[in-house]
Amino acid sequence: MANSIQTPGDSAPPLEIARNAATKDPWFTWVICRLIPDEMLARQLSILNSGEIARLLRQRTDSVNPASPLPRYMVLHNVLKEYIFSPEGRMAGRLPTEEKLAAFFGVSRRTVRNALELLDADHRICRIKKRGTLLAPEIAPNDPQSRQQKIGVVFPAAGNGWPEFFPELERTVVRLGYAFRLRRYPWFNPGEEAQAIRVIRRECEGMILYPGLKERSRELVRQLVEEKYPLILFDQCRLDASCSTVSLDHFYGAHQLTCRLLALGCRRPALIRIADRLPSAEERALGYAQALSEAGLKPDKRIYRIDENYSHERFFEFIRNSRCDSLLFTTPGVLYHYSFSAPPLVEFLRQRNLPTAAFDLKAEAFENRPFLRFSAVQPQRELASRVIAELTLIMNSSVSHPTRILIAPNILSRTELFP
Repeated sequence: MANSIQTPGDSAPPLEIARNAATKDPWFTWVICRLIPDEMLARQLSILNSGEIARLLRQRTDSVNPASPLPRYMVLHNVLKEYIFSPEGRMAGRLPTEEKLAAFFGVSRRTVRNALELLDADHRICRIKKRGTLLAPEIAPNDPQSRQQKIGVVFPAAGNGWPEFFPELERTVVRLGYAFRLRRYPWFNPGEEAQAIRVIRRECEGMILYPGLKERSRELVRQLVEEKYPLILFDQCRLDASCSTVSLDHFYGAHQLTCRLLALGCRRPALIRIADRLPSAEERALGYAQALSEAGLKPDKRIYRIDENYSHERFFEFIRNSRCDSLLFTTPGVLYHYSFSAPPLVEFLRQRNLPTAAFDLKAEAFENRPFLRFSAVQPQRELASRVIAELTLIMNSSVSHPTRILIAPNILSRTELFP
């Protein structure tokens, strides 16, 4: 039938198959013991390999059914998967060649490739040029495809403000001879985050993790630390965990932006932030407060938290009541998601002559926001290079003491962006 594959149960195998069983070839030993239902043939084989007769008589095939509704490559996939988890498969550590599989089961090379592609997608095998098809659990530690040579990244799906970070991260990983894996999870979803961490933990030898804000995230980090799994926390310098971190120096960035506003003669700068407790926003608020304290100013009534009920009118009311003369945005998402390019808001800020500073904004972000004066731009390539350097150091030397690395942002003015 169209979906059947030829096995030794369909027609008697050639004599060389029996001889291979006698030489303890793991593949043929398993095939004969698992797939051949012919008891007379089993007795004949016992002459060549007496140790297999008991197993041959006990085990009857049911894995390959000519009437199966599955396509042939799926049937073959199931047979090979069973072999991979058998004692013989683990002992061999590899599959036969495509040519041998195609000839043995009486199928085309394309059918064999389709079955192998499924096994590869499930990380059961690894196909290495000039070496063959190896079973994933048996790959040598120094093989590029092994778990020991993969670096994984777990990052929130909402983290789209990193256009240079991920390409540079992948280039650096590949240049060092590792494979790159990226798993995204929905922000504020501990279940999806835990699943992403488990996948990377299973597949990769080292992990770069941008954890969420829930207590569950801290528990996951603590578990990885207790397991001594190579781990770098990214951009989470205030997270309570005994492991290494690489982060933008948010405190320094906010401090410098505030100092830039003060240098313009501003004495009542207001801090604009979102309501949730992002660790980076917390650090920036501390830098803002420190700069004001050094100037002998108090920020107590000039902090505005934007929540889901934001409206321009509420924001206008805050500016009027606080009598602020400048603004510092702790997160760039505020400028993008709350219509801070809307003409009424732009005109209001222009009329009030409110110079504004923000984080992570490039030149194109300034075009429709003429009130913007300064930006703390993330050196994303430097961050990528440094986080990989620290992770590979831990992976290769088992460094146990945690390190905290802060990378200062580049403080740019509007005149530098538009000379």
